[in-house]
This record gives sequence, C-alpha cells and structure tokens, in this order.
Amino acid sequence: METMAGRYAVGFGKYSLQCIAYCILISVVCASVHLKANQEQVTGMESQSALLPAVYNVTGSPPSFLVLTWTSSNSTVIVNTVRFTAGRVAIKENKEFVPLHYKERVHIYPANGSLLLRNITQEDAGVYTLTVKDSSTGMEQTAAVKLTILPNEGLVEFFPDSYRDNVSTVTNLSACNHTLSQGNPVVLAIVLRTSSLGISALILTSICLIAKAMSYREADLF
Repeated sequence: METMAGRYAVGFGKYSLQCIAYCILISVVCASVHLKANQEQVTGMESQSALLPAVYNVTGSPPSFLVLTWTSSNSTVIVNTVRFTAGRVAIKENKEFVPLHYKERVHIYPANGSLLLRNITQEDAGVYTLTVKDSSTGMEQTAAVKLTILPNEGLVEFFPDSYRDNVSTVTNLSACNHTLSQGNPVVLAIVLRTSSLGISALILTSICLIAKAMSYREADLF
C-alpha cells in the first residue's frame, strides 16, 4: 500500500509540474498588450495641429498583427493594421483606412499609436478613443483623450498702457495718423499675431519711444 501511495504521489507531482510548465510556456508564447494615453487632455488651437499621445507595449511573442482604431463620437477617424517582423513593427507592411472627412488631416504613429490631427477646427473637439485589438486573442485595450480647441483670434491689437490714450485703432498700418505739428506722439497702431506678443511688445515700445522723442523735437522746431 505504501508503494501504491508513493506512486500516486509521484504521478500527481509529475502532472503538476507539467501543468506549471505549460502555463509558463503559454504565458511566454502568447502576447500581452498594454495600452495607455500619455495625456488624458490635450489643448489645441484652430488651424494648427494637435497630437493625441498614446503608447502600447507588447510583452511576449508579438501577434501576427494588431489593429489600431481611433474613433470620435462613435465615428471612425483612422484604422491602422500593425504587423510585426522579428518582434518589431513592420511599417511598410501596415494597412490604413481613413474616412473621407479626415483625408490628408490625420496620421497615426504605428510604433506607439499616437494620433496627429492637422488643420483642426472646432468640430474636431471632443473625446477620442484608441482601441488596440490583438489578432491572436481578440482581446482589446482602450484609452481615451479629450481634445479641447481654442479659437484662433488671429490678429490682435496690442498697445502699451502708457500710450493707450494716444492711440487710435486702425486696421491698416498705412492709416497711422501723424500729428507731429501739434506736438503729440505719433499715433501708432500695429497689428500683432498672438504667437509673438512678447517680442512684438518690446519692438512696439521702442517705436513708441522713438516716435515720442521725434514729436518733441518737431515741437521745438516750431
């Protein structure tokens, strides 16, 4: 009886080791995909480009391919099939689908799944969802990014506080009103882009100081 019990114990232990070995083998062979959005919120400006960052990692042996799908408001933005060669993304073998509305305006980075939107408008604002599907297991991972779009004010008028009372707003640089004969500072109105306010403010201040000095000199002459 002791011999039989010993045999059963040995047999049970053998099968247990085999099960453990199979589990380890499966975990190594089967790929596991992990996805996350690097930023949950992105702010862009009209007429500019916006990048929705994401990153996915594949552990274990990569599947034959992954399907990356970006959607917004239940509408497809872009679909990209990522294939692997020797464990790396084979970009030349990827297939891509882009709806007509997004043609020439979107680009996906197959290596990490990030989405680039070009020439964005207010209609592009909203929540974008990336879905990564494993072709081997059919399992999916999702990540969402909210895109907020600020209006592009384009051209704005900027004047130093000390000269604001002496400035008349105009829409054309050639319409500057020169009143040197009356001893008043030269009226300046410069239209600046929002992206260069800091540098333009310094230039504008210098011009105003020179103009004021010239007006005083003109007044002394008369």
